[in-house]
Amino acid sequence: MNQQPCLQIETPRLRLVAVSPQLLEAETQRYTVLSTMLDAEIPEGWPPPSLIPLKPWFREQIFLHPEKTGWFLWYGILRRALSDVLILSTGFLEPPDIQGGVEIGYALMDPWRGQGLATEAALALVDWAFLHPEVRFIRARIARGNLASGRILKRCGFEHTDPDPLKPAIDRYIRYR
Repeated sequence: MNQQPCLQIETPRLRLVAVSPQLLEAETQRYTVLSTMLDAEIPEGWPPPSLIPLKPWFREQIFLHPEKTGWFLWYGILRRALSDVLILSTGFLEPPDIQGGVEIGYALMDPWRGQGLATEAALALVDWAFLHPEVRFIRARIARGNLASGRILKRCGFEHTDPDPLKPAIDRYIRYR
């Protein structure tokens, strides 16, 4: 990143960058600014469509709680020889709750699906979350029938749990420390 120090996680193929208020403001203003700050190309169609309805809520949380950077959104940047590219968004819905739980999610741009990149990002965030002693478990919710997300969660060590009685179209997963 060119402009500021930030919280980052490196994996074999990815650089995960925690979304700060400054990065979020850059994304809101112009993608050229965000591209410079991340030192990565912003692909056509960014952000992933499944993230769009959640953006206002995440924006509010990130600006209200800048000290909680890392417990909300992360950018996933694929490292490439010529230029890096922003390919996914991942993160948590909120900081750990009173029971020690956090909820993970991820959204990958279509051209990069099926390459194990969402699994790589999710595993890195699971490891990061479990570095914090207050985190006892990580949960995930996905739409029933989303087999790809279910496989990602299973590869990350999550177990399928009982369906949500209030939302029968949602499958729930959990992973304990």
